[in-house]
Amino acid sequence: MGIPGILSRQQGLSLVELLVAIAVWSIVLAGLITFVVNTNHNYRIQRSLNALNEKGRYTIGLLLREMRMANHWGVSLSASGAFPAPAITNDCTVSDTGAAMGTLQGMAVIEPGDLSGGACVATTRRTWPASAGHGLLVRYAEANRLTDTAAGALTVLLVRARFGEPAELFRGAVATAFPGGPLGVDTTRLGLTNYVYRQSYYTPGSLNGEVGLYRTALSGNSMVSAMAVKGVERVQFTLLVDEPVSTSQGSLQYLNPAQVDTLAVGGDPWLQVRGAYLEVLIRAGAKDIALSTTAADNTYALTAPGVGSANEYAHVVAAADRQHHRRLFSGSVQLRNARPDN
Repeated sequence: MGIPGILSRQQGLSLVELLVAIAVWSIVLAGLITFVVNTNHNYRIQRSLNALNEKGRYTIGLLLREMRMANHWGVSLSASGAFPAPAITNDCTVSDTGAAMGTLQGMAVIEPGDLSGGACVATTRRTWPASAGHGLLVRYAEANRLTDTAAGALTVLLVRARFGEPAELFRGAVATAFPGGPLGVDTTRLGLTNYVYRQSYYTPGSLNGEVGLYRTALSGNSMVSAMAVKGVERVQFTLLVDEPVSTSQGSLQYLNPAQVDTLAVGGDPWLQVRGAYLEVLIRAGAKDIALSTTAADNTYALTAPGVGSANEYAHVVAAADRQHHRRLFSGSVQLRNARPDN
């Protein structure tokens, strides 16, 4: 009789108790979900910021290294160049880069509108708005030497050079050297060295909505384009030129690309560039809805080079892209491969 008596005295939860229990657990569950969501969001933002720093350092290092190498052995591939060269598929030729760079040797910083036509629009330009800043064109011979035997087995473009003389361009085997070139008639090959030839165009912009720095580089004898660094929104160069712009100024001037193009030096004006200051604005991949979208909080001070300009100007991020963390990176380089234009 004892056990049935105990069971008969047990009661279930009342409706009020059940509603209170549901309310309490709902609050606990909502707090737990909020905690997990916030933790995941903060983790994504932190990971995106870490990647942002890595991308910034990599982009600065990449572009400064390319500028440092630019014009090493300075082979001209322009239509008016003195040295004949194998045809390069999708190359940006003189007609594509404008008359001011018709004698381009090893390097030029270009505005979006300078790539005005031809195959290079399809391969390098992507969507390249003026707000994305400058592009970089570089041509040079790699520092690593190749023997004639190694060169004969390659299908890439090579530079043959000898100290104190102009270099020439050829593909693969030594026998394919151009007889009309400055070194093609040499039969002894004393002092000749082979180097792999590099040609690259770096242009900021977007493709299918993906913002970044695109690199179009020589693969075999064709120019092939691909994303180099994601998130690059703007690239800007301030150029140190050893040439007076007017009689009232000294030799060393900080100029923008348009001013370098118009230097009256009787040859390729880009051979007068002695150094550069580089600024790169990069955005993180993840959006942060907590960020301010006001113009004042999305304005970055960039250098305004050129005679008669102020020291800085304000770059304002477009309203639709303001919920991304950004950082402005900078670096400088002294160019060592400049040579007289002869």
